[in-house]
Amino acid sequence: MEKSLPTPTNPCKTLISLSSDKKAKTEQRKDIDELSEKMDKLHLDRKIENHKAGTKEGVPGEEQKDISQEAQDLGFEKSLIGNPKPFTDHSCRCSKLTDWVEITIYELYLLLEEQRHQKDIAEEEICPICRCEFYDNIHTLKKEEILEQQTQMVADPSQISVIKFDNCSDHYFHKGCAEMMLGDKSYLKCPICANIYGFMTGEMPPGRMTWQYFEEGQYPCSGYECSGTWHIHYSFYDGYKEDGTRYRGTRRDAFLPDTTEGKEVLFLLIKAFKRRLTFVVGDSITTGRKNVVVWNSVHHKTSLEGGSANFGYPDATYFSRVKLELADKGVVMEEGDNPKKIKKKGYVQINLK
Repeated sequence: MEKSLPTPTNPCKTLISLSSDKKAKTEQRKDIDELSEKMDKLHLDRKIENHKAGTKEGVPGEEQKDISQEAQDLGFEKSLIGNPKPFTDHSCRCSKLTDWVEITIYELYLLLEEQRHQKDIAEEEICPICRCEFYDNIHTLKKEEILEQQTQMVADPSQISVIKFDNCSDHYFHKGCAEMMLGDKSYLKCPICANIYGFMTGEMPPGRMTWQYFEEGQYPCSGYECSGTWHIHYSFYDGYKEDGTRYRGTRRDAFLPDTTEGKEVLFLLIKAFKRRLTFVVGDSITTGRKNVVVWNSVHHKTSLEGGSANFGYPDATYFSRVKLELADKGVVMEEGDNPKKIKKKGYVQINLK
């Protein structure tokens, strides 16, 4: 039977119980040096792990086990940077949208040191929301001072104030700033890479979207004469905004060919309408009128022919463009989505309380 590894000494206990006598200071220096060595080994382990499989070269297997165990005792998983911590509190609203990862001061220090050899990282050293340093004076602190703060954070995780969103990379935020950015919204959009967490919803007023399928040859889209056609109709009545301002409604028609891509775009447009992202009350570029229902940066083909200059077909890049516009609003094909299940005739009604 394989023997269990001995539990390493926790350096935090010694640092917390420091006394003012000379012996205690010596012990403190010793523990800081030991912690520095452990952290450097963890950093090395992370680099090796990215390039090697197994333990044939470099770090022996038994040493890897020791490092992994020590990492867990320090509050980390197998690699040092970017893994969830066992003590992470996911009770705040942001964490319900993304499994964000807490970044301690020593992790950030190592990460910045690594990036410094690759690019100018001045922007990475500050929070992109508040424009303040992640941890005060991290670029001027001595390594010993950083390690002291590290042990304090492991002992009291509430001191960890920096996080990384699940699908983001190379940029971080203050936990409090992320909460403030979320506010009362149901989604979070990264201001750096535009990744969206949660479901982005818009401010589209009450309205109705209907769609109907027409067989091949009835109303063909130019260039798709051998396919059927989907006719989409949007309708909005006049109404009042939350501040009491009156707005004018509108009626719009759009067309899609019954191809694989066309049906996928229809599926995404239905999803976007349900999330109130397709229209918004604003100023019309075409007529100059104010407070009218207008498109919300999701382009539609409102003509069966005439090409892109006339908002019609053929247009070789339309499907890729509109899918990118929808993706910018978080509307993408997800697991379980099936455009083939769209009925030949249907509608979505948006009513607000």
